[in-house]
Amino acid sequence: MKKAILMIICICMMNSCGSFSAFAEGETWETAYINLIHQERANLNQLGEGEQEISSYALYDIDKDGIPELFLRYGTSTASSKYDIYTFLYGTAQYLDSASCGSAELYSYPERNGALIAYAHMNHAKTRKLTLDNGILSIADYYEEFIPRENGVWYRAVEDYSPGASRVTEFEAFTVYPIRTYRIWCDGIQRANGSSYPNNDPSFFENVVNSNSSVVEVVTSRYTNIVGVGTIRTIGFSDLLTELTVVEDRDGTQDYGDFYAYYVDVNQDGQLEYVIAHERRNNDYSSNTFLIVLSEQNGAVYAYTDEHFGVTSVDQFGVFYIYQNDYGFVTENAMMMLFNGEDCFIISVPLTKYAGERK
Repeated sequence: MKKAILMIICICMMNSCGSFSAFAEGETWETAYINLIHQERANLNQLGEGEQEISSYALYDIDKDGIPELFLRYGTSTASSKYDIYTFLYGTAQYLDSASCGSAELYSYPERNGALIAYAHMNHAKTRKLTLDNGILSIADYYEEFIPRENGVWYRAVEDYSPGASRVTEFEAFTVYPIRTYRIWCDGIQRANGSSYPNNDPSFFENVVNSNSSVVEVVTSRYTNIVGVGTIRTIGFSDLLTELTVVEDRDGTQDYGDFYAYYVDVNQDGQLEYVIAHERRNNDYSSNTFLIVLSEQNGAVYAYTDEHFGVTSVDQFGVFYIYQNDYGFVTENAMMMLFNGEDCFIISVPLTKYAGERK
């Protein structure tokens, strides 16, 4: 059995067995998982990049006993990437099994025991369910569909055939901050009763955004124009804004799109952040949104930079709502951000849990 008390969020799959003890007894699950990630990343330095590369990881409590399982994703190819799955048993991190995870999304399973991994590729979708009993991981087929190419239909949403399931988050392997803060975010960040401006100055952020004041940029993701995920640097705010919003194309340099700004206590610590969203339309069918979250901490201003498709609003509890109409395929999602200094990550949260708070 396992020990301690906690809650939930992320997943994986495949049959199991195994009793590989990775660490000395007496560790906490947090320490064991962190050590394992550091160990595997150190191995990468010896092996080089490729299918042995650990790229990301996920946490999800399959059997809902209070301690999450760890899913390490290896490989850079969508077709051949895999998970190595670990649990915390008898005071150590123990290997359960490996599972293919190419062309797949991870989903929660709201009932007592289980997690889902949903594959979708080449008009074939298949979802499998994991269960964990007494340290033994089992897998069973859960849902399958084939979509004729000529139909031009999208895959059925997992939530349709597994009510309450929601897509879970994988974290970049370079940060273990999500493990350290699992007890905070796994069951929902506590809502602050009231929030104030930095130094109780309502013009604090206005002075930053209307100048080239130095900010510490922390890049939280990598998409089209934001490069260098995990990069941390000091840059003037005006210079940063120009980098993110001015685009070179065949018609020359353009600065286009609308800006939206919100005062929100993003990480619910009692102090307001300043969120800037810049929406750019890529073509007639899709658009994306650059986010800059400005946060004053210990005398420095941090600029958490990210790019997500279709952020439409942010509520007073720091939930970002995302509406995407990408080539006629409409989706809605919600996410939250947690940060402290140079540590930062974004997690997906169930839309059904927060939609009532939407602006």
